[in-house]
Amino acid sequence: MEDAEAVILFVGVFFILSNFIFKPIINQIGKIPPFEEFFVGLIESIGFKIFILCLLAFLFILFNVWLHKKLVKNSIKRKERRILIEENREKIEELLNEDLEKLNSDEIKKLIRKLGQISVLDENKNYNLEVEDKLKRARLFLNKRLKDEEIERYESEKRYLLNEIEELKIKKYEQELRIGADEEKIFKKLKADENIVFELDKLNKKEIEVLTKRGFEKTNEYDPILKKNLNFLVKKVLHHSATHTFLVERIKEILKEYVNEFNIEVHETREADVIFEINSKKYAFEVETGSLLSKKGQLKGKIEFLNKRYEKNWYFVVSNRDLAKKYRKFGKTVLRVGVCKIIEKITKS
Repeated sequence: MEDAEAVILFVGVFFILSNFIFKPIINQIGKIPPFEEFFVGLIESIGFKIFILCLLAFLFILFNVWLHKKLVKNSIKRKERRILIEENREKIEELLNEDLEKLNSDEIKKLIRKLGQISVLDENKNYNLEVEDKLKRARLFLNKRLKDEEIERYESEKRYLLNEIEELKIKKYEQELRIGADEEKIFKKLKADENIVFELDKLNKKEIEVLTKRGFEKTNEYDPILKKNLNFLVKKVLHHSATHTFLVERIKEILKEYVNEFNIEVHETREADVIFEINSKKYAFEVETGSLLSKKGQLKGKIEFLNKRYEKNWYFVVSNRDLAKKYRKFGKTVLRVGVCKIIEKITKS
């Protein structure tokens, strides 16, 4: 019963008792009859009868009000229950209808969590098996989705790395083009396609790097022009050593001081290494670094060729004293240090 209803009931009962019971009793207080007479008189009095009727009417009204509210409350509860059952059913069906194929791993995890927390009402208990089945399939699908996503992540990383590699290749290629262009300028500036011997100390770091890339080798040689040992960069010719190439080139440079350049020939075949003409006579220098000593047949053939073509006008030019001793028994031999004197002697003869 509500507080307002209790107050109304209390006021009504108090009004009836006050006006129909207590007032008549107080009016008669001075002449109190014996108890039996008083009780009988009270029951037979009109006021008491009216009181009883009012009280019964009041209680009847109160009962009807209570009953009405009870019925309304029960109706509301039944309605709320139906709504709850419907919402529960819709919620369950919404979760059961989720297409696992369209969900990622995080969404499947969220679905599993919701299915695990769902409370199936008695009226919807037929969904229990479907919920359990959906949970089972969702867990299986989650494992598959996690593997697929892991593979996709690896593939994505692979594509990213391949793109990075491709970009780096492009950058490297562009850089090589720039470097190549710069190197080509340096190469042309040095006229390295014409000159195959460079004094190392006269080159800067970048020039040394460019020449080394283009096949020039570092070698320490005694220079018959400068009369001292120095470091050089030399571009080897065919199968010849750096020392052989260096000596041939240096002899050619020395000859230019005495002979017209058009009268100087340098050969890379079975001919003599350096041939020059003075006063209509041809002379030849065969540069040797010791490699021919182990090839007796080739050495013999070379000597016969030189004797036949140049008679006594040819010389072995060797790179060191030990070789000079070995080659002198095959023909006239001169050390590299003596090349200048031999050329001067020939030109004066």
